[in-house]
Amino acid sequence: MNKLAQKTKISCFIIARDEEERIGRTIESVIKWVDEVIVIDSGSTDRTVEIAKALSCLVIHNDWSGYGPQKRFGEEQCAHDWVLNLDADEVISPALQKEIIEEFQNRNNQVDSYRLHVIDILPGRQK
Repeated sequence: MNKLAQKTKISCFIIARDEEERIGRTIESVIKWVDEVIVIDSGSTDRTVEIAKALSCLVIHNDWSGYGPQKRFGEEQCAHDWVLNLDADEVISPALQKEIIEEFQNRNNQVDSYRLHVIDILPGRQK
């Protein structure tokens, strides 16, 4: 099913509301190599939920209770110990995908977490 070693499974969750223009790219950047993608939707009125379901994501509604509580709710929905949290406007590059897969296949040292460096690309900018 995915390229990760059987012993290591990854859940990905995305909090969203009215993200139809972006969420497809976000989901597509992870759906083929993580074990589950969960979208925590806080009341979208656009096609966010429809797009996420069409891409085989589990969609769970949770009323907005603040950024931190919403993220914590998302973590609690994940089935696996390793959790990748993305915002609806973030995309995992092919290079980062490769690095994550290799890291989990070749894990010699046990760590509790990893931190990803994020580069913000503002609307109207390429890089």
